Amino acid sequence: MKARFHNSFLAMFAALFVGAVSFPCFSAQLPAELTRFAPPDAQIVTVLELKRLLDSPSLGALTRELLNTEEMRRDAKRMAFFTGSDAREDWEAMMWASTGGAQPRELTVVRGKFDHKRLVEFIHLGEGVTTERYLNIVLHKIPDAETKQVTVAAFLAENLLAVGGEADVRRAIETRWEKTPADEKVSATLEGFAKLPAQSFLRVAIADPLTTPEETAQGKSQVKKLFVSVAATDNAEMLVQADAVNAEVAGQLKASLEALFALAKLLAAGQKLFSVEMMKALNEATFEAQESSVTFKLRVPRAAAKELLNLLNLVPQPSPHAPVITRPFNAAP
Repeated sequence: MKARFHNSFLAMFAALFVGAVSFPCFSAQLPAELTRFAPPDAQIVTVLELKRLLDSPSLGALTRELLNTEEMRRDAKRMAFFTGSDAREDWEAMMWASTGGAQPRELTVVRGKFDHKRLVEFIHLGEGVTTERYLNIVLHKIPDAETKQVTVAAFLAENLLAVGGEADVRRAIETRWEKTPADEKVSATLEGFAKLPAQSFLRVAIADPLTTPEETAQGKSQVKKLFVSVAATDNAEMLVQADAVNAEVAGQLKASLEALFALAKLLAAGQKLFSVEMMKALNEATFEAQESSVTFKLRVPRAAAKELLNLLNLVPQPSPHAPVITRPFNAAP
């Protein structure tokens, strides 16, 4: 049974929102953005600034409501019992990066407050957990008896925790100490990431989103990158940008998306799926094509913000590759 403790540890760090953001510096020695830790071959990079979301006037109260359901409170209590950390209050920001494909490598970096002693004790309740030092940082190696894979957890700083494959965690440590070669620091997936709205609490970058790995290798990708950004000020604003291979493809993509969106609005109106405020926001949404990019913009008033949260499904969900949470994590503390 002890061997299953590490499953819940992995699952709780794989429970991420879909999104990405940039952050202020953690300290004078740390890079300005969590995205710096993304592996250079990452195909998907997702980052969420949870504190900014919770403090936002349009979505903050609704997000707190979602995070304080009976089930969420119960799970948070269990997590706090075992690790000393309540993600709803203690985690400020997080990044998840994946290489995609049939056997993806995944890396999660969380910024927040941690009870180091209790968290390390929890990790080492699993059987076969070992430690090793790298650049004066302790690597906690967590084996999975079923998959034969090893997941590594390491504190990059007092308030910064990385969880993932050993090679990617080691590279994150090198990035922390600026020992990563300059030409390997930033994933090509992130080019254009900084152009997304600065006030966003949620950003996502996906490379070759509509293409199989085989088509990508053969150079057949028509949409090179997809970016998603969500900001929450007085209104909630969502932006989706697709970068196509050329202007012709961008024009075709814009026409197709407009047609699909119009059909979706008709279905929503016919079945009365949304409020009047939300339907008005959908009707005012825009598609723009500029050179080889297509941009979709949606602004949702505070009155319809909850419906936007439902659309985005902003409730933490385990990664499809994360172990299933099992006892004793599900047992009452």
